[in-house]
Amino acid sequence: MKMKFSEEDEFGLRRLLKGFQLFRRGRRRKIENIMHHSTFDRKTFVFDYTYVTGKNNSNKYHRQSVMFLNSKNLGLPQFSMKPENLWHQLTDWLRITSDIDFESHPDFSEKYFLTSENEQLIRYLFDKDVLDFFTVQKNWYVEGVNYYLIIYSLNERLHPKIIESFVNMGNKLYELLRVHPEWMKLDHPL
Repeated sequence: MKMKFSEEDEFGLRRLLKGFQLFRRGRRRKIENIMHHSTFDRKTFVFDYTYVTGKNNSNKYHRQSVMFLNSKNLGLPQFSMKPENLWHQLTDWLRITSDIDFESHPDFSEKYFLTSENEQLIRYLFDKDVLDFFTVQKNWYVEGVNYYLIIYSLNERLHPKIIESFVNMGNKLYELLRVHPEWMKLDHPL
């Protein structure tokens, strides 16, 4: 995969990612087993992330594989996307939170709970290709802001044999979400 490996977080990833929902959960947060690669347009990191919830004898360890993409070609509004469940439907119905749904893609809207303070820009970025992509790709959590994008499956460490597929999926998503030069010629909310 042409990626370098570091056992410990020598890049300061915990500090860089502290604003994301995933990295504010629990305590004893740890990033380790980092694979990383840099190209002219982005830095890619894949790592194990662990945190602890509960107290005393009821500690629960949460472990997941995370992909982090850092690129000036992203320019994302802050957003969070996760598999939709009954709680999300209830909070949306009570107007506590607001799920961004797409009439053109009811399968996506049923599967994912998508939130952002900039709904107009999210609707622009989540075009047909992105919505089709996530209609096929299921159970992923995705968070983005500015030049940062993270992808993970909550509480699931991926088997080493599928890490390459995970990286390929993340790179495909990057290509779909990055700012394309031809967009600068269009009338859009960017």
